[in-house]
Amino acid sequence: MTMPALFAVTPNPALDLTVTLSQLKDNATHRVPAIRRRLGGKGINVASVAAEQGFDAVALGPVSSLSLSEYGQHISTGTGEPLPDQLRQAFTDTPTPLRSTLTVHENERVSTSIINEAGAPHPPQVFDTMLATLGEELTDHPGSAVTLSGSFPPGVPTDLVSRLAQLCRATDTTLVVDSYGDPLLQACDHNATVVTPNAEELIATTGCTDVNQGARQLLQRGAQMVVVTLGGEGIHAATSKSDSSLHARLRTPLQGNPTGAGDALTAALATAFVGGQGLNELSLRDVLARAVSWSAAAVLNPTAGTLNAGDTDWTQFMSSVQVS
Repeated sequence: MTMPALFAVTPNPALDLTVTLSQLKDNATHRVPAIRRRLGGKGINVASVAAEQGFDAVALGPVSSLSLSEYGQHISTGTGEPLPDQLRQAFTDTPTPLRSTLTVHENERVSTSIINEAGAPHPPQVFDTMLATLGEELTDHPGSAVTLSGSFPPGVPTDLVSRLAQLCRATDTTLVVDSYGDPLLQACDHNATVVTPNAEELIATTGCTDVNQGARQLLQRGAQMVVVTLGGEGIHAATSKSDSSLHARLRTPLQGNPTGAGDALTAALATAFVGGQGLNELSLRDVLARAVSWSAAAVLNPTAGTLNAGDTDWTQFMSSVQVS
């Protein structure tokens, strides 16, 4: 057996394309120095952040060998950004091509627009193989944490979340889920350790416009902790162990590209459990402060999946986080 790790499952990986320009003008042609290309999808971003911060991190999900080869060509020609060297890739081969996502960030308006391709179906056995691979890894890495992040491609097996949750329960593994709709509800029904919807996803899933009421509804379904991301307003955290909630935020919100902020938060929460440790209220405050700080560092980076571009250091934000 080896050391515990973070295993990040991405059901719907993508080639993330990021365009940064001063302003997007209607009915105009725009010329940009470069388009950043990076292998992504929310779970891959989670694993990249964790690996970058020194954790043993493994990325899993359906990615075709052809897509990986094309991505490698982008890297070799300087048009693609490599994943962290420390990140271990355990992707499952699939005949389905990689989907694309497009992020357009405008510096002048401090505006970010995201266009996500839905993706195409994968053969059902692809997910069977992915879960079998994860099961072997968890047996060899006790005390690990698993994240399930992002959208689901069309035709994904309806029992994917329940099978993943059962696998985590059988190996006494922490499960952190960043999704919405039926997958989010299934995760709660199967006692996920943490679920992390944003405010819009919480409303769409529960019908509650009150953040605390929506979070409590998910706790009642079985989630152990609910962390709702509120953009510049920070995060709202509620647990099944307490009737009170915690709110964490920067004293002064940042402006930048928020694309990878939620993935950085998921990475911060999940890595807090690596090693089989639980959270009491005292340590939870520290974890929430770190989660806000990782998110803040991500906002200042032009692409998702990293905290370290430029002079950014997430520790500089810790003293600016309020937890109340």
